[in-house]
Amino acid sequence: MSRSRTAPIAYVCPDRQLHVIDETGQSRAQTAGGDPMLMWGSWEAKSQTTHSWPSWSPDGTRLACFAVRDEIDAYALVLEVDGLQSAAVCSLDGRLPIYLFWAPSGDRLALLTQQVEQGQDALQLAIAKADEPGSDRVIAEGSPLFFTWAEESLAAFVGDQETGATSISLFPRDRRKPKTFLPGEPGNFCAPVWAEDKLLYVLQSGPTATIVATKLDDPEPEVIEELRGLVALIRSPDGRRVARAVAADGDGTPYRDLAVFNVETGEVTHLIDEPCLAFFWLPNGEGIVTARVDTAKNLMKWHLIGMDGSSSPIVEMFPTRDFGFYLRFFEQYGQSHQIIDPESEHLLLVGGLATEGDPHQDHALWEVPIHGGEPTRLADAVFAVYGPKRASAAGQTES
Repeated sequence: MSRSRTAPIAYVCPDRQLHVIDETGQSRAQTAGGDPMLMWGSWEAKSQTTHSWPSWSPDGTRLACFAVRDEIDAYALVLEVDGLQSAAVCSLDGRLPIYLFWAPSGDRLALLTQQVEQGQDALQLAIAKADEPGSDRVIAEGSPLFFTWAEESLAAFVGDQETGATSISLFPRDRRKPKTFLPGEPGNFCAPVWAEDKLLYVLQSGPTATIVATKLDDPEPEVIEELRGLVALIRSPDGRRVARAVAADGDGTPYRDLAVFNVETGEVTHLIDEPCLAFFWLPNGEGIVTARVDTAKNLMKWHLIGMDGSSSPIVEMFPTRDFGFYLRFFEQYGQSHQIIDPESEHLLLVGGLATEGDPHQDHALWEVPIHGGEPTRLADAVFAVYGPKRASAAGQTES
């Protein structure tokens, strides 16, 4: 049963084709594995083309995703959501697709891929113009590699595979300007975040992690907080607060001590000290949704954490492989791939629910009420993401 919504959904079905559920609740295919597809300015018949990691443009009119043809040729694809045009932005030239992120202006894409030829496994960060096929250029290489858009520049944390050293650099929009190295050596597996007019990242010295903030025109970092362990940062939708949690025993262990700090004042508010794998802000900023692994049941438990530290259970489920990978690197994917609707009412989950059949075998797209109610199964899927509230949809809602 379909229902009207304020924001669309893009999802990848089990045969790896891309579909959209629009604001009226209607589902339609955006791709077809054997259909012709516009690539490099000409029409060619493609076979067995599969797709992954759909990402909405900031205005909700386009989708970007990775496409792989015959398990060999991979490329980044941009599609018009309400039109017929699709174009390959760039070929990956043997690299494995991992992640893509629209610029705030919607005119460029940042692409994270992995080079696997000749035994190399380095990650590469590239920028491509969304309307100019073949315009991609690699700006950073290393492992690990995490990044964020800082206005129209890219801030990237890059690890050197040979020396183990890490650095954080700012790549300006104007390619004629040199990149800037920001002070300090950042910690592993922590994406930087852009909040207000500051870039926040984590410096590591032995077991001590220091959260710092710096303005682009004044790179001397301001110390926010010192902690022990692995830190993850998630910016609030309005950019005024940042949620953080700490995995005291390092990578692969649960995050705890979930807290929020005000970017302007530096005030830290502790919320809850329960273990979690991932956490996400409600778009209205009035709470945080956490995902917690229950090892005894081999399930994932979702909770709503209030700003007063209260905790309310939402649902228990088992994620698909794609969704599990998303949750593993939530602090990077969560910046661009939203799983909570703009009204802060529903959570988009992909997999099986503990209350519905065998959760280990199900590949379903579920829309789950955050504040109580029955989940709705929308489609068969392996991954899904909410789009932004589009201008046309907002007008229809008000009328």
